[in-house]
Amino acid sequence: MSLIHILPAETANRIAAGEVVERPASVVKELIENAVDAGATRVAIRVEEGGRRLIQVSDDGCGMDRDDALLCIEAHATSKIQAAFDIDRIHTLGFRGEALASIAAVSHFQLQTRRADDLCGTEILVEGGQLRDVRDCGCAPGTNVRVRNLFFNLPARRKFLRQPATEDAHIQETVLMQALAHAAVAFELSLNDQTVLQAHAGGDPAARIGMLLGRDVYDGMIPVDYHEAGISVTGFVARPGVTRPRRRDQRSFINGRPAEAEAVYQGLREAYHTLVVQGRYPPAVLYVNLPPETVDVNVHPTKREVRFRDGMLVSQIVAAAVRRSLRGLAAPAPGEPRPPLAPPTLPPPPMFTPALRTPQTAPADDAAAPMPTHPAGQAPPPTPDDRIPAPAPTGLHSPGRPTTLPPGADDNPDLAPAPLPTP
Repeated sequence: MSLIHILPAETANRIAAGEVVERPASVVKELIENAVDAGATRVAIRVEEGGRRLIQVSDDGCGMDRDDALLCIEAHATSKIQAAFDIDRIHTLGFRGEALASIAAVSHFQLQTRRADDLCGTEILVEGGQLRDVRDCGCAPGTNVRVRNLFFNLPARRKFLRQPATEDAHIQETVLMQALAHAAVAFELSLNDQTVLQAHAGGDPAARIGMLLGRDVYDGMIPVDYHEAGISVTGFVARPGVTRPRRRDQRSFINGRPAEAEAVYQGLREAYHTLVVQGRYPPAVLYVNLPPETVDVNVHPTKREVRFRDGMLVSQIVAAAVRRSLRGLAAPAPGEPRPPLAPPTLPPPPMFTPALRTPQTAPADDAAAPMPTHPAGQAPPPTPDDRIPAPAPTGLHSPGRPTTLPPGADDNPDLAPAPLPTP
């Protein structure tokens, strides 16, 4: 008897759901990506009790007909790719066709959708992966998905969910990243019937960054716009001196997809190499666009990470882009007068110190002694230091004798020269 057997579809979907649906924020991410791929210009998200009770995502995208609505909840059913060749050239956010099937397998799932040209929409009800009902309904063009009682059939998984406030924080960060990635789409997030995030549609990423991250964060950034070797790097990076203790404020978007990329982080480290201390991270919002065939988005179950065919090249281009913006801080703006140049500084001339005579120390009582007086018209007698020696007479002294007499020689017979011998 064979020991290996094929798992039932329900069991396989639950296993797949464990890879795709990590927490309620994963459900929000997958549903937003489907809405953006459907061409939506407005996405509304509603969450209750941290996503345990309800997750609802509504969009105004293209919608689906009845047949497509039934197929979208099947495993590996997608409209994004047709063959294995397309996996190397992914242009959409989703492509695996397993998100809706995985979500429906671990929740009470309801889908309402309608195309703009259809008279009525389609409603589908699924409980724990089992199709319960399919019927016509009246709804606005687009798609509306409600996910209730997430992980109701996986008690162990539901037990390990965090507190509602923690799950709400992860959901808010997920919506924030999607809103930064797609500035042309309007987003609205409500947590427990309270609107916490609202971003109007607009094509200016700078306005979206200032709206979502705060004006103080935006004012501490400088723009980046660089193109090289078919790769473009745009966005904003922090000015020197603005850092954070965690890397979560370094947000990267690869071909419109919020994703982590080690090559982008490496480029930021190289650009700020001497400007930040170890353990600090300058905030950044960078949009890296490159040919789809040069990036692999199928390396993580939740598509959280991406890899590049030439990661070193991407890292070097990101570093060059950021360095160029940082160097621009020291350069004046176009049309702005440059500051005058300071005159050249010349080295000081060499200093020559003349030889000074060592002063003689006078006795302590000399300060009180009166100055000597001299008769009028007479010069004071010379001191011993001022005496000028007289030239020695020629032939009177033998070689080796001093030519000058030391001071006091006239009064001291011992110092007087010996007399010449008498012939």
